[in-house]
Amino acid sequence: DFKPENVMVADDGRVCVGDFGLATAISSMSRASDVATDSQLSVLTTSGTLTAPGAIMGTPAYMAPEQMAGGEITPAVDIFAYCVSLFEALHGARPFRGETIAAMYIAIEQGAVVDGRGKLPRRLERLLRRGLSAAREQRPRSMNELLAALRAVRRPRRRWLPLVGVGVGGAVTAGALTLLEEPPVDCERFEASAAERWSEERRAAVSAAFSATGLVHAEATAARVGAALERHVAAWGEARREVCEETARGEYSPALQDLRNACLSRQLGELDRLLDFLERADREVVNNAVAVVHGLPAPTRCDPDEVLADADRRGGARTPELDALEATIADGRRLHHAGKYDEAIELLTPVVARLEPLDAPALLTDALVARSHSAYIDGAPEARAWLREALAATVKTGNERSFAKVAADQLGLDDRDEAARALWLELGEAALARAGGDDSVRAKLLNNYGNALRRHVSAAEARVVFEQVLELRRRDPDGPELIADALFNLGAVSATLLEDARALELVEEAAAIWRRELGPQHPRMVTALRSVAVLSLMVGDYEAASAGIDESLELAAQVFRADHPRLADLHSVRGMIVTWVGDLERARAEFVTALAIYERDPGAHEESRALLWRSIAELEVERGALDEARESMERALACFRERPPPEAEFWGFALHVEARIAARRGDFEAAARALDAGRATEAFVERNVLLRAEYELMQAEVELGRGRIEDGLAVVARMRGEFARSLRIPINRARVEFVAARLLAAAGREAEALVAAEEARAAFRRIGGEYSTASEVDAWIAARRGGP
Repeated sequence: DFKPENVMVADDGRVCVGDFGLATAISSMSRASDVATDSQLSVLTTSGTLTAPGAIMGTPAYMAPEQMAGGEITPAVDIFAYCVSLFEALHGARPFRGETIAAMYIAIEQGAVVDGRGKLPRRLERLLRRGLSAAREQRPRSMNELLAALRAVRRPRRRWLPLVGVGVGGAVTAGALTLLEEPPVDCERFEASAAERWSEERRAAVSAAFSATGLVHAEATAARVGAALERHVAAWGEARREVCEETARGEYSPALQDLRNACLSRQLGELDRLLDFLERADREVVNNAVAVVHGLPAPTRCDPDEVLADADRRGGARTPELDALEATIADGRRLHHAGKYDEAIELLTPVVARLEPLDAPALLTDALVARSHSAYIDGAPEARAWLREALAATVKTGNERSFAKVAADQLGLDDRDEAARALWLELGEAALARAGGDDSVRAKLLNNYGNALRRHVSAAEARVVFEQVLELRRRDPDGPELIADALFNLGAVSATLLEDARALELVEEAAAIWRRELGPQHPRMVTALRSVAVLSLMVGDYEAASAGIDESLELAAQVFRADHPRLADLHSVRGMIVTWVGDLERARAEFVTALAIYERDPGAHEESRALLWRSIAELEVERGALDEARESMERALACFRERPPPEAEFWGFALHVEARIAARRGDFEAAARALDAGRATEAFVERNVLLRAEYELMQAEVELGRGRIEDGLAVVARMRGEFARSLRIPINRARVEFVAARLLAAAGREAEALVAAEEARAAFRRIGGEYSTASEVDAWIAARRGGP
């Protein structure tokens, strides 16, 4: 229960903290009174200590909001209490007002911090505000991190006047302090330096360049880029003014202030080069412009600890040539953020060659890491060699964070190798631990590990990792697009695990962030709307699915050229959606449209074209046109320059069609052989649950044809249990119920058989469309009942 009353100073000057471990929720005494009711919260005061059984123990005025609500007690609670105490020591008053716990809770949630009586350094003020955040993930991650940040503010040459000597080893820093009167130095003028760069003329030039691309989202993106630059310019100006004020107060040595001013000047130069880059924007730059601006280094990179660490890492004096090479490395990173990976590699390769003979290992490491990352993302053949070269450089210079970044890329490259990916994860995590942690880099490392698990191991294991990634991303409120990416990945893996409603919720949250941050007409929304459409279908909402895919296609037609493969993919998805409600003619038209787009580049997309012909073959089977289905499968195979190996994913889909054709012709042994072969392919894995369900359904029909009635009924039971998700698709429901009806009839369970048959008929009537099996159901029921 940390509060000033529990901090004591011993006779020898040591600071001690008492009353450890009491600020917790006691639930074992009375299960029925775990949390105080609303009425209790409204009358309990914030000055007393709560000790009643089942109540929250501690002093409410110093409690974090999650503690007040009876939530989980973590170190973030102590950080909050510490910052309340420090605020009180600095200002003589607590940061939040409220006579009751409820009132205090509301004040904290609203961030209603009272005005202090003195002016604090901006960095100290920002740090306190972080520690007092209602969201615990926005507070410093540990007391060590908080203390390190406070030490960076509290320097030996400060001119402070002590107020309270509160200090705790590992808790409150000694000397809560207030500033003397500010010296009469005009530091305000520095805030205009960056603002002058982002002038009205340059705004107009950037906006004109964006508009010239003809992209539908150009204007909205220009506005978002402008707002982001406004925030960056304001932060830079505040940092520059802060350096000026601290210099005037004599808080730091002149050498350190020179380092900080040089750092800020380099950032200003990078801003200039960014604006030049945006004034020459093409379509690719506009599509990635928000990420490009977010790639600007934060002014906090010029804080004392940061510049001292950077100077120590680089060693030696800076030279004009090294400064120019460093600027070029920054330009390479900008090209990477813009999606121009080839250009980034082309720019960075001569920089690497020039740095190799120079005594600048840290800068060479930066160039190698930047080049290898672009090569990895671009899939360049040199990626593996360059990654190893970058890894060696990071080890030689002791750059732990850069090592972890490269380890993440190496993990992605070695994702099929279980031992290798585990090793890179372990090495990356260890490097980050030695570096003091870095949420952004750790999220990247875990994201690549999660993707490897999703592709090659298990969706369940991948989900655990992606949940960690999301938690790390949420700690950075300045990276909303990365939060959206994490939500999207978690949604995708949730869908694989048949948690469609949860998946839809996560993907819709991601889409809302992208819509807000990038605009409703940004290309990223095409992917978001497509995913929402597919997941809506999975939860049985055909109208939402149809509307979503239509909106996605409409946007894609505005954003992409007419022959872009993304349009082919969307037409394919729309064909799938309308297939599931029985509009076979329209489905075929969508698949043919997709094929026509892919075939504009006949040397590419061979597997996508083959799978579309497979989908057309499935439609022909549904119509009973078995010769046409066989012909479509031959055209599917002709899409490949070389025949795929037996285990290739394509065969998992193709052999299912072969089984259906054989079964419709009455050759159930051939159908069984096709199903067995299909199960041995790469397609038949956990992540493709719908295909596995299709195999199960076909297996039930094969067992019926073979006369293995009990085996067939067992398959139907699995369909209704393990694969129930697939039955949300209307045609699957109709087919399962019809095969169940025939199996039940064969088992002598006539009444149950007719019930299942009526379910099948009802499902076909809901679908409508051109399914040949619908008339078979009607005829079967009529024959059993002796009439139409």
